[in-house]
Amino acid sequence: MVSGDLLISAIGEDNRIVGCSDLNTNRFFSVLLGTSTNKLYFMYLPQQPVTLETEHGFLVKTGNDDVCQLGTADDTPEIIFQKVLRMNSNAITNLPIPTSSY
Repeated sequence: MVSGDLLISAIGEDNRIVGCSDLNTNRFFSVLLGTSTNKLYFMYLPQQPVTLETEHGFLVKTGNDDVCQLGTADDTPEIIFQKVLRMNSNAITNLPIPTSSY
């Protein structure tokens, strides 16, 4: 149990590794982010992705600007883009016809 800040110096080395490297099948490794419902975790199964699980969504910021939000505090399964959406010259397909104007 650590009480207080845990800071790891990078002086003297090119890389620092924090984590777990010996998981067995069906075992989890989690990093809690404030509560047990806000965490980054990985379950060792073939082709299983790393999962970010949050209680109130996930917000991506650049500086002080909101860029993208995944999910919301009211559990609405939506992705909110705050800026112009760019897909690197790829098309966005299968969009529904808008039902209201903003």
